[in-house]
Amino acid sequence: IAKGYIVAKAVDAIKKKGVKSGIVHAGGDMFVFQEDGNAPRKIGIQHPRKKDRVIGTVEIANGAVSTSGDYERFFIKNSIRYHHIINTKTGFPAVGTQAVTIVANDGMIADAISTAVFIMGTEDGMKFIEDLPEVEGLIIDANGNITVSSGLKGRLSLISEIVF
Repeated sequence: IAKGYIVAKAVDAIKKKGVKSGIVHAGGDMFVFQEDGNAPRKIGIQHPRKKDRVIGTVEIANGAVSTSGDYERFFIKNSIRYHHIINTKTGFPAVGTQAVTIVANDGMIADAISTAVFIMGTEDGMKFIEDLPEVEGLIIDANGNITVSSGLKGRLSLISEIVF
């Protein structure tokens, strides 16, 4: 939530200086802003297992994009990936998900939802996303399967041959 908040504050400060369009990026959180009538920006969604690759792009004109994943801060011990997103029910890193990307109007909301959905897993997480107004997302499960919310499908372009 902190990164989403910081990005929102940075956007506010930039807009107060008269900047009309831009992208503020902080790790897995970003905010796109521009004047009405401009074409949406294409934002790449990082491949969770191949650092220099994207799985596709999402079009966004104004709003936040937040990604939570198990691939930036982790270590592997005895073939088990230990990352920083902890399931509070177990006290251990959440399992079953590689990455979640959320698109929303508010950066703090997007940040919080991406982390929560990561812990929930695909089925419960996608139901949660679909029940929220003005929130869309995609979930990449532990096997590399990609599930996309109904409202994001028209704005998402996946690379045809994604290898996990």
